[in-house]
Amino acid sequence: MKYRVLLLLLLLNATSYSQQLSYSDAAQAYNRILLEKGNGTYQRVSTYRVRGTQYLFGEKHQANMFAKGETAYNIKISYNTFNQEVEFYSTSNPNKALIKDAKEVDSFVIKPNANLGLTENLVFVNGQGLGASNNAFYQKVYAGEKFSLYKKYKSELGIVTTSYIDADLRQFDLSYEYFYFNHATKELKKIKPNNSTVKKEFKQVPNIETILENNSLTANPEVALKLIFTSLND
Repeated sequence: MKYRVLLLLLLLNATSYSQQLSYSDAAQAYNRILLEKGNGTYQRVSTYRVRGTQYLFGEKHQANMFAKGETAYNIKISYNTFNQEVEFYSTSNPNKALIKDAKEVDSFVIKPNANLGLTENLVFVNGQGLGASNNAFYQKVYAGEKFSLYKKYKSELGIVTTSYIDADLRQFDLSYEYFYFNHATKELKKIKPNNSTVKKEFKQVPNIETILENNSLTANPEVALKLIFTSLND
């Protein structure tokens, strides 16, 4: 009997690990782990009980924030990807979150965190400065003089596939889209990370075939896209 239990545990761990590996985006993997290791806690959103988190990499990151008429360095912030708000904590009241929406914040920087595997700053800018029509934040993935690459995160309330009978149960599903900004035309354009679209959009890159042959857009799109944007800015 104990060998059957051990085998079951090994299979569960292997399944969980393979699911984590299926996410090329670290933030998505983080959210999936939270859902898989959930301890039965929920929050109320409208009429739903919701599992998981709407915060990118969780809450209270060391950060800098640049808002309308004010700048704050080395504060704690949480980026809410569900409603595109930034929650921050003042030194005078570190336990109560103050909230600014995407209309009020020009940009913010989440600093590296070894515990989360964040090795460099995550820089987010207000989409209005890029000409976006919506109020959202865009992560600066690659900054070039001619073309820059951005990523926009959003969370939505998804169906919990393991509990269809629980009608009021939902989970935060995190997704993202890539955009690029043309500094000459001041145009922000969405780009789908698949071979046919990328080849058509960036056909002026002479070695694009080689880049895509050696770097899978499915497995790790940002590696390939950064190489393409390096060539675009040469």
